[in-house]
Amino acid sequence: MIERLHFGSDAPYSGLEASIHLARYQLARDYARGRRVLDIACGEGYGSAWLRQWGATEVDGVDVSVDAVELAKANFGIDGVRFHAYDAQRAVELFPDRKFDLIVSLETIEHLPDPKRYLLNLKSLLAEGGILIISCPNDWWYYPSEQESNPYHLRKYHFDEFRAMASEVLGEADRWGIGTALAGFVNFDHQTIPRASGKDDQRLMMASQPCENAYIVPVTAADMTRPENSSYFFGVWGTSDVTASAAVLPVPMDVFRNGLYGSQPDGEQLEQAMRAVNAAALERERGDHDAYEAHLREARLRMAALVAENKVLKANMEKVRFAGREAESAVGYWRSEWDQLLEKHEALRREAESANEYWRSEWNQLLEKYEALRRQQEAATQRSVRVNLGRAATKLRQVLKRVR
Repeated sequence: MIERLHFGSDAPYSGLEASIHLARYQLARDYARGRRVLDIACGEGYGSAWLRQWGATEVDGVDVSVDAVELAKANFGIDGVRFHAYDAQRAVELFPDRKFDLIVSLETIEHLPDPKRYLLNLKSLLAEGGILIISCPNDWWYYPSEQESNPYHLRKYHFDEFRAMASEVLGEADRWGIGTALAGFVNFDHQTIPRASGKDDQRLMMASQPCENAYIVPVTAADMTRPENSSYFFGVWGTSDVTASAAVLPVPMDVFRNGLYGSQPDGEQLEQAMRAVNAAALERERGDHDAYEAHLREARLRMAALVAENKVLKANMEKVRFAGREAESAVGYWRSEWDQLLEKHEALRREAESANEYWRSEWNQLLEKYEALRRQQEAATQRSVRVNLGRAATKLRQVLKRVR
């Protein structure tokens, strides 16, 4: 990520840098129309020009760098836009009798030795009912250790620190948010999007086209963006009606195979990037400030890209691990279901065997009862026959006696 976006023939076009700088100014796009706008720490003025194009009645851009302001006047000194070389912490002195309906302060607070004084200045310059937008870089992501830092920044802020300090002076914001990289797909007419040639410089970004028809899809827990892994934080005072916005750089599908810069980052590439940073630091010590700026911009862009690509790789690995954990969980679930089915089957088998034994016993008992009844019936029949025969014999003897 470049510290200050430079415009001129010596600054070749970077779509990645165009997207992040435009995305931050997009925070103010919906509120610019019909408002008097203060663009504090405006750099070389491209954002002030956008705010005017988005309908601001007038825009005052302020930056501490005289060189940046001169370039801003040369490149973006359009009607309704004024640029001033002045210390942001003393901006109230520059506008003693003026108030602004919209104040935009993007990536400024980290440069200042007295940020609370600066915030008080912004508060006093804001008109009643006005809107204030402040962003702060997440330097802890770009420089994760205590020993690392951006050479231009006086302090690295965590989101909670930024929020607490801003709220102490300005009150709680109506909306807090974060800015981050994105992944997705875009539909567009590839023949109408401006394309950079080898001769184009950073001014080509001013030809960016709006894209209103977009969705933010739900993310998985593994991909969830939080303040600690975002690129920057922001707060908005004066309105809670803040919608998601973005600046999108279309890229070929090859980036999924080869990385954004044509190859997957590895240890050697990171080491080369670090050597470039060290070379820039040595040149700074020798007093070659222009060479230092050029090398540092190139090295930091390369480092940020490599870190971003490493992050994508880590995220993909986490997705693989997550999918593996889901598969293991599914296997465990179905193994448990199978074991339960086996147990149920065994229980049913035992119940069936028990039922068979029961009914076999019942059948045997019925057979025994039938046999006993049969024998009883036979015995009863035999007794009845004998009794009848005895009676018949007695009658016969009686008859014979009468005959004699």
